[in-house]
Amino acid sequence: MSNTALFAVLIAGLIGLAFLFGGPPDGNEVSFAFKNLPDLPRGFVYQAWVLDDLDELVSLGRFRQIGNAKNFSYFGELYRQQKFLISLETGDPDGVGDLNEGSPDLILFAGNINPLKDIVHLSLIAPDLETPSGATFMLRTPTDDGIHASSKLKDGVEANDFNDEQGIWFVTFEGEAGEFTPTTGLDLPRIPTENFAYEGWVIHNRSETYVTTGRFIDPNLPDRNSGQSIYDGGRVYLGPMIPGEDYVNPGIAASNLELPLSLNEGWRTSISIEPNSDDVEMPFVLVPWSTPIGFGNTCFAGTITSQPNPNEYQKQKCVIEPQYDGVAVIH
Repeated sequence: MSNTALFAVLIAGLIGLAFLFGGPPDGNEVSFAFKNLPDLPRGFVYQAWVLDDLDELVSLGRFRQIGNAKNFSYFGELYRQQKFLISLETGDPDGVGDLNEGSPDLILFAGNINPLKDIVHLSLIAPDLETPSGATFMLRTPTDDGIHASSKLKDGVEANDFNDEQGIWFVTFEGEAGEFTPTTGLDLPRIPTENFAYEGWVIHNRSETYVTTGRFIDPNLPDRNSGQSIYDGGRVYLGPMIPGEDYVNPGIAASNLELPLSLNEGWRTSISIEPNSDDVEMPFVLVPWSTPIGFGNTCFAGTITSQPNPNEYQKQKCVIEPQYDGVAVIH
């Protein structure tokens, strides 16, 4: 059974519970179901919350295994002004113990409560806890664009060295042609805790080779690779001031692959959520956003061959697809 089909079965079961127990007006128990969200290893837990109409957080409880995310009690009425939240927390090895009251580490999901409905859709985090998160990227190698490197991804043939498939940047553009201003393509909140960070990746599908683009806590600022990356030669901030990476430095190895990399040939890109204590050179279990790069991706299927005219190429916005979804059921 696929993850999507299993998710549908879980939702159907929870809806059945909602009808059995009489619906939201009289109920104060909540259960959660998720699509693709993994169980957590020991030492990490999910935590369920209600954000009440006074903007105060009330903890419902913790769970480490997704199958245990059910039958949480909330002693109060559930109003339209409230939200359900799911956060990621550091915890004791068994996923139990003292609950964090009012201070979640990192909010993963949010959903608005409607007292007339017993099903609440939970969207992956966004800065305002209202709209779903989003992510876009493009292929480009600004750090080796010669004397035009300072152009920071401006358009025009003279500012491009035509090896764009060797770099990836999580970027979008504002402005008209000829005056593009690159801004972050990551509609994600700044991580408020020292316990976790985001990390960008490029992953070779066939060999399952993982290569980092760098860690970051603020999607509006450069990642921790900027200015010191062995992949692009370590030249300070020649790329845009956002997360991304160029894999252009000949003779350098990225995992077991020699640079330069050609990212339009059998690669995908992902953004993971990483514990800061984790130094393993592959993503943690939480990979909320992932999508193919290059062939098979409609964003780039017609643009690689459009060189040497990079103007249309670099305007493309490739969407990184969210991998998780969730619902809360009041019963």
